[in-house]
Amino acid sequence: MKLKDCTHGKIVVAKDGRIGMIVGITNNCEIADITVRNEPDRAIPLIQWANGQTHGINHGNIEPLK
Repeated sequence: MKLKDCTHGKIVVAKDGRIGMIVGITNNCEIADITVRNEPDRAIPLIQWANGQTHGINHGNIEPLK
């Protein structure tokens, strides 16, 4: 899934089968290279999962629920 397609309220499925809803956007804390200063390169969707937890996941690891 592309970052531009990650809109608030969209229901998604992770590659590991978890289902959640996009509730926002956050920074990818795993990018340790401080030379990456371009925010779009660090942006990832914030997902609220069905189990109640909320955390970010790379947009390449989710797809829209069909």
